[in-house]
Amino acid sequence: MQHTTCTEDRIYHALERCLHGLSRDAVASRWAAGLCLNCWSLQELVSRDAANYLILVEKILGKTKEVQERCDYDLVTPLALLFYSAVL
Repeated sequence: MQHTTCTEDRIYHALERCLHGLSRDAVASRWAAGLCLNCWSLQELVSRDAANYLILVEKILGKTKEVQERCDYDLVTPLALLFYSAVL
């Protein structure tokens, strides 16, 4: 088991909430205001400290590897947009 900090856990959880419901197997494929709030919360959390951007990039790359292994390509575009946003 990998040891993570509270901040890493919070960033990972916020990232998961941003991606929740975007895959093809999701029951409801409608976009909701909650999705926007989750992304806004992630951006706010990351903007509190410059080191959080590196944590976010690390979590996005880890999630991308997981998505690739599961062949869940519906999440590639949202992950690419989140990566692009984090790097800028």
